[in-house]
Amino acid sequence: MRIEESVHGGIGVLSIIGDLVLDEATELKKLMMPYLEENKFTGLIWNLGSVSYIDSSGVGLIVSFFKSLQRLNKKFVLAGLNPNNREIINISKLDKFLMIAKNSESALKILNN
Repeated sequence: MRIEESVHGGIGVLSIIGDLVLDEATELKKLMMPYLEENKFTGLIWNLGSVSYIDSSGVGLIVSFFKSLQRLNKKFVLAGLNPNNREIINISKLDKFLMIAKNSESALKILNN
């Protein structure tokens, strides 16, 4: 897994490339810490357009970070889900409470409103 990070105003964008699976969880957790600790960020976008597979650990990470950001009154959006990963999110019922956007640009518009 590779992660490209950018900041747009107070919104962090993490473009994740590879699989969102148990073996990669530690790296992503380390990268997420500034977003949970620093007040300069108002929201976070995970661009998953280049993620080919999300396992149950990846789903758990999504839920964990969503809840952590929610406690801090920060917004979280998933962007660029491919059809298979969108189905995993739907089956997990995460689409009921997570914001989901077609791509990072759409996610930025959601968070800037």
